[in-house]
Amino acid sequence: MAPPIESVLQLGFRFEPTPKDAVTYYLPRLIAGEPMHAAIRPFVHAADVYACEPGALAAQFRPTPKTGDRFFFTTCKLQPRKQPGKSIRAVRAAGPGTWHSQGHVVDVKDGADGVKIGEVKKLRYKKGDWLMDEYSMMSQSQSMVGADKQFVLCKIYVSPRAAPDSAARAPRIRFFRLRAAA
Repeated sequence: MAPPIESVLQLGFRFEPTPKDAVTYYLPRLIAGEPMHAAIRPFVHAADVYACEPGALAAQFRPTPKTGDRFFFTTCKLQPRKQPGKSIRAVRAAGPGTWHSQGHVVDVKDGADGVKIGEVKKLRYKKGDWLMDEYSMMSQSQSMVGADKQFVLCKIYVSPRAAPDSAARAPRIRFFRLRAAA
């Protein structure tokens, strides 16, 4: 039997997966529907991060201890190619704002032979002080989810450049979903 989550958190638990861990361990297990360890389960949320603002997500979902990061398993909608040979672009509208690329993509490589196994896209929310790292696998078959979507694991966090009085830094009162009264 797994120890209670409170005792694990008191021991200094941190959920800070490396990009390689995110791409080779967590993302494949989430795609396959395998259960996560009891200590990790409360911090990896299944939610559409592209459907609402990151501040709304922060109000609904529990952050990781120590860092305050939030991890989400979601799909990223892909636009069809307009011209042959052009890369596929992702749609990243989120509520009244959008996630914009910060201009670089970090390749995640297999340590043994240096083969690219995934990538991390660095994004900034246009309307606010939020950042996101979007982890994706290279071996992911489009038939797994459909030709117009891709599974991703996202880490959303407050920008270190956010002002102390930024709404993104405001403490969140609840980290659970409210149930409707019966």
